[in-house]
Amino acid sequence: MKLTKIITGFILASGLLLSCGVSNEQKHEMHEQETKEEHHQENNEARLSLNNGAKWEADEPTYNGMKQLKVTIILFKTSHNAPGNQEYNALGNQLGEITKEIISKCSMKGPDHDKLHIVLAPMLANIDVIKNETDLEASIKNIEALEASLEQFFAHFELK
Repeated sequence: MKLTKIITGFILASGLLLSCGVSNEQKHEMHEQETKEEHHQENNEARLSLNNGAKWEADEPTYNGMKQLKVTIILFKTSHNAPGNQEYNALGNQLGEITKEIISKCSMKGPDHDKLHIVLAPMLANIDVIKNETDLEASIKNIEALEASLEQFFAHFELK
């Protein structure tokens, strides 16, 4: 099913690229990036699962930090009507500070900790883009991906 979606998406994207006058080199670079993103997303979905039907256990600093990330994004969205790059970059810095706190206070060990990294690694990459990006669309896309990762966290982890 996923392979069908990927192939269909590739065919549609290829047709669009052919009609837009994009160079072959640009087409190749765009295809490579799309493939990397799809592969990364599929790997995370495949590797993050429940612990024999139960949620993994998160320590209090990690769980509360993830809640703080979620609340920070909600407050940002409700307090900014049409945010620009500066606002997104400031949000990225704020989210970066929260993740530093999560990492510094995390006491998780073993399989629970390993599963946390499946969610945390892409979140850190998203936050890095939000902090430094000058393309507004990329910042918006990374906020959406960050929100999806937070949803994954709460769907797979609980406070121990």
